[in-house]
Amino acid sequence: MPSRNHIAADPEGIRDGGRHFDGDLASTIGQVRSRLLASIAANEQPDAFDDDTGKAFLKVYGPAKEDMLTLLESLEKAFQQAYDNIDSTAEKLLDVEDANLLGSQTLARNVNGIR
Repeated sequence: MPSRNHIAADPEGIRDGGRHFDGDLASTIGQVRSRLLASIAANEQPDAFDDDTGKAFLKVYGPAKEDMLTLLESLEKAFQQAYDNIDSTAEKLLDVEDANLLGSQTLARNVNGIR
């Protein structure tokens, strides 16, 4: 909670909140991509294009297939990177907290004449 003299952060709370990016969102997008790949593979069987439905699939969805797969892959990686960045931020906050604590202890010892 910010005040005039300090700023406090909850690194574990930050890390926990960030887990949704990597765990929930990235995982869900990966599952959607896998299902789409399976669906496309099922429809790309040689005999799948012999009927009107197969031809319509090729005409409408075929050209956009790679764009959609690339988009989903990019989203999955972006959410994973977002979590990595959030986790790194939390780790740096913990490091700063540890350094501040060590500095405070050293200062207290010096003020009290303890070495």
